[in-house]
Amino acid sequence: MSIAVVVACCGNGLRIPCLTFATVEEADAMLTGIFGSPSRGGRYGGNKNEEEMYHLAEKFWTGYYDGCGGVYGYVVEEVDHGEPFIRFSLD
Repeated sequence: MSIAVVVACCGNGLRIPCLTFATVEEADAMLTGIFGSPSRGGRYGGNKNEEEMYHLAEKFWTGYYDGCGGVYGYVVEEVDHGEPFIRFSLD
């Protein structure tokens, strides 16, 4: 059994899961509604500037501060339960 996860793409290759959906289609529909167009190359938000992305943050986070760098896009990934899918590296 798999689920769809909306993942925020950040600097240094950091990827942070922020929303889950039952299907990829549900996630894509929600993101298309927020960003006003389908994904570009699998990523949503690539055509938005930093200020626009900051104002959209409330759709994805309960609290958001981008300090030294924020989210530059969102992707949808389909993952199986118990499967690692996030890259974490602060180097």
